[in-house]
Formats: sequence, C-alpha cells, structure tokens
Amino acid sequence: MTYDRNYKANVFSMLYEDKENIMDLYNGIYDDKCTDPDDITINTLKSEDGVEGGIFAKFKNDLSFICGAYLNLFEHQSTINRNIPLRMLIYVAKLLSGMVETKQIYRENAVRIPAPRFVVFYNGLKDAPEKEVLRLSAQYGTKVDDPELELKVTVYNINTEKGGEILQKSRTLREYMMYVDRVRLSMEGINDEAEKRTVMEKVVDQCIEEGILSKLLTERREEIIMTSILQYDQAAHEAALHDDGYDEGYEAGRKRGEERGEMKTRVYAVQSLMETMKLSADQALDALKIQGAERESIIKAVQG
Repeated sequence: MTYDRNYKANVFSMLYEDKENIMDLYNGIYDDKCTDPDDITINTLKSEDGVEGGIFAKFKNDLSFICGAYLNLFEHQSTINRNIPLRMLIYVAKLLSGMVETKQIYRENAVRIPAPRFVVFYNGLKDAPEKEVLRLSAQYGTKVDDPELELKVTVYNINTEKGGEILQKSRTLREYMMYVDRVRLSMEGINDEAEKRTVMEKVVDQCIEEGILSKLLTERREEIIMTSILQYDQAAHEAALHDDGYDEGYEAGRKRGEERGEMKTRVYAVQSLMETMKLSADQALDALKIQGAERESIIKAVQG
C-alpha cells in the first residue's frame, strides 16, 4: 500500500482538535485553570488562511486558541528549529489582524487584545533541554540590549525521559508520548510498506486496548495509521541526513589529508566532523569508531 507523501496532518494536531483535550493540555501548563471547554475558542491557522506571498505563503500552525484573557499559540516540533520565534510573530500578527477591524486601530482609545502566549512541544531524537526559552531578539543581525520588539517562546522537551512535570500534569500529552514511543520502538528497522501497515495496526490496537488515546485512535484509526507511518518515515529520513553529514565530514577530511599531507587522514576526518556537525573531539572519534592509542594521538593532534 502507498501513501500520499504530501499529506501534512499530524497526530498532535488531531488530538487537540478536541476542546476537552485542549483544556487538559492548558491546565497542565498554566496555573490559571480552564474549567469549561466552552470557554475555549479555537482559531488555528489552516493552509488556506496562511500569510500570502514569498516564503510565508500557506503558513499554518498546529494549535491556537483563546482561553480567558490569553491567546495561546502552540506548536509541535520533532526537529530543533531556532526560527520558531519569527514564525510565531507571523502567526500572531495574522491572528490578531483577523480579530481587530482596521478602523479600530486608528481611534483614540486603545484596542484590547488577548495576551499572547507561545509554546513549543519538542519530541525529536536530538538531545535538548527539558525547558528552554527562545527569543526573537536572538535572531537579530546585531545584539540589542533593550530590544523594542521581543517575543519569547517556551520550548518543552516532552520526550518521556525529559518531559517530567508537564507529562505528569497533562494526561493527553502523556498518552501522546506513550503512543509515540510505541510507534518508534515498533517501527524501528522496518522498510517494507506492507509490514509498516501491519505493525501500525498492532500498535493502534494495543493502545486502544490499554486506554492510550483510545477515543482518538478508535474514531480516526485509518487516518492515524497513515499519518504515523508518514511521520516515522520523515523522522527516519532526517536521521539519515544526519548520518550523511558524518560521511561528508569524513570525506572532506580525507581530501584535506591527501592535499596537505601533513597529518594522518583520520585527524582531518575528525576535524571535519567537528566543524561540519558541531561535535566535540570525543563525539567525532566515537562516530568514526576510533579507539585506543590512535584515539589518544588524534586527540593530541586536534587539540594541539
């Protein structure tokens, strides 16, 4: 069976189309609790609502909603992205432009708008802090001590071993990561499309039986299976690109060694990996499986 590789839905977005689930997630993060799902107004940007023109055409976000006095913009990321503050700025500008009539902003009295909050839920394979704050000002071409425009995004690492308190407080987020962990473990090393389908059906059945995202998985079973296969394939592709970086670093080092002839090829391979992949000397040596006395010699050469 083949799947549409351009399909862009994700399980996280599907899960939080439900206001009860949004309320659970919101209450897992903030002290100002939401007690009634009817108090939530969802205004997630869809593709057709995206910012028109240039690289921003067809922008969409995973989840945005108003609850009380706050406009909440939530994103799910499986890769580390330092551009997310800029993306959030574009999202919130688009959302606010739809909330306020143009003529209102030219009146004397200040227009009241909900206070924005920006959150990213990260569950990629690359190591990241449990919690981190990204700032728009970090993307400025020059350092500004007191930026006149600032936007802060709180990034939570929701991987099971890092998620900690936030996974404890939000049942839906905890179950989401339980599901993700099972998909990763069960799909590892499987390349045959038919076998992927069989494995995913088994994962979904087991989760439903054990009460893990059972409502969502039951109601949208086929869509979830397709989406999960595509998401896993994408993650595997990104991991392969990472591995290719090691190969490229090694090849660059080999060529430098041949050209200069001053040190062993492996020294240059290690240096290239350190430069291209931003690794420490030990990490580069581990990647190349260099041990023993040769390892010590190369460390001395690299550090010397």
